[in-house]
Amino acid sequence: MINYEKLESALALQVSLQWLEINHLPARLVGAVSRLHNLRHLTLNLTIGHADMECLREFVESLRDMKRIRTLAVNRVVETSMDVGLNAVLQTFAIPECAFESLTSLDCSLDSSLCVLRTGKRLSSLRIRNGDILSAGDLQLLFENLIGLRHLWIDNCLCLDDDIMSGLPVSNLKGLISLKIFNANLTHRCLPHIKFLHLNILVINNMSLEPCVALNDLSDFHYCLKKFSRFVPALTQLELQLYCDQIMFKKLRFESLFYSDTKTMFKSYFKVLKSLVLLYRYT
Repeated sequence: MINYEKLESALALQVSLQWLEINHLPARLVGAVSRLHNLRHLTLNLTIGHADMECLREFVESLRDMKRIRTLAVNRVVETSMDVGLNAVLQTFAIPECAFESLTSLDCSLDSSLCVLRTGKRLSSLRIRNGDILSAGDLQLLFENLIGLRHLWIDNCLCLDDDIMSGLPVSNLKGLISLKIFNANLTHRCLPHIKFLHLNILVINNMSLEPCVALNDLSDFHYCLKKFSRFVPALTQLELQLYCDQIMFKKLRFESLFYSDTKTMFKSYFKVLKSLVLLYRYT
């Protein structure tokens, strides 16, 4: 068993510490971390209880004094036994604007003010855990302002569909090398709108083949894929999870995507592709 009082005392003494990562840290101990003003890199995966709200607020305020912080990741440890109401606990805190003067990497659940979209211009890496908080306007703001991003990962990006994707100013993120989007409402027709000359990694799950269902074949998927390949010449890793309903799954011979001729097709489209993962499911 860990003696948390001793752990808290020991942490508080590490005033010269620059790099700290702790998993399953009880949220009540973040006060000790708050005093480590020399931190450059901080990763905390917290176990949170109903009584921890004030501790977390004080911790977020302490970021004002961490003038050298570069990378920050603060998230709740997922525990199936945890009260569902605690899922939003970390979404109620606003990271102080001054913290973005030094931050280059952020991984967290955003608060409703979405300060990062206006002041996170120095960020090169951003993961948004609660993408369901974003609107179409918020995504527009992200692509307009965070032009230094090289890595972008959005979980639960529920509002994003083909129409919104087609209107995003993706050309602003000239240096983006990895893009991961989870639980959006995209079809394969979004692919030609993903135009990043230096993109190495693309991961999208939950991509519908509904337009192919309407056409009763997969030619539209192949067309969009070929068109997309022209805009991502540096792509080395591609992972797509595709789906359609069970009847059309069989009718379209969806499993043919995994035949050797399809692998040949991918190799001809993406000249430097090293890793290809195609997952499929039907509803």
